[in-house]
Amino acid sequence: MRRIAKYAPILAIFSAVTALAGPDTTPVTTTPTSDASATTAPKPVPMMSPAEMNVKASAIQAQLAEDSQQVLNFKSIANKKKDIIKLNCVNDRIVQINAQRNIADDTFGQLQAAIGKNSDDRQTLFDQLRGIGENVKGLREQASGCIGDQDLVKQESGVEVEHPEIIDDPTDSTPFQPEVEAPGYASAFH
Repeated sequence: MRRIAKYAPILAIFSAVTALAGPDTTPVTTTPTSDASATTAPKPVPMMSPAEMNVKASAIQAQLAEDSQQVLNFKSIANKKKDIIKLNCVNDRIVQINAQRNIADDTFGQLQAAIGKNSDDRQTLFDQLRGIGENVKGLREQASGCIGDQDLVKQESGVEVEHPEIIDDPTDSTPFQPEVEAPGYASAFH
């Protein structure tokens, strides 16, 4: 009996905390998410005419091809440098881009059919195609980061950086200026 009396306050505190921390009974509203919206959902575009939508969809397809070609150029740079880590990183992006392009080709075909039929699905298909274009652009930027494109951008832009003279520049062939004497060594016979 003493043991139960000894643990009664602890048991009371535990049960009170458990009762207060019970499940929340407030209703939670959730909206179902699809796989397409899990990536990056593009902002909706106001309704366009079928001709305008066709022109923009063709421009997205051209941009996809250009981005894909740029990533293949990054692969050739990694091959020339014989850097297996950069090559693997770029190859991962190429695989993802190829999958996105396959989806884009299918979506583009469905969009062309929807435009021909003047279907209501054409806006949804166009938004999907535009989202794929943004995903591929992001993958191209990631591949650029894999290869270290910062050096390429610096060379292509022609930017020259001027900076003040570095006092202790390790690339300088003479680390000591002529006015600085070499240190004297202590000798027992001095």
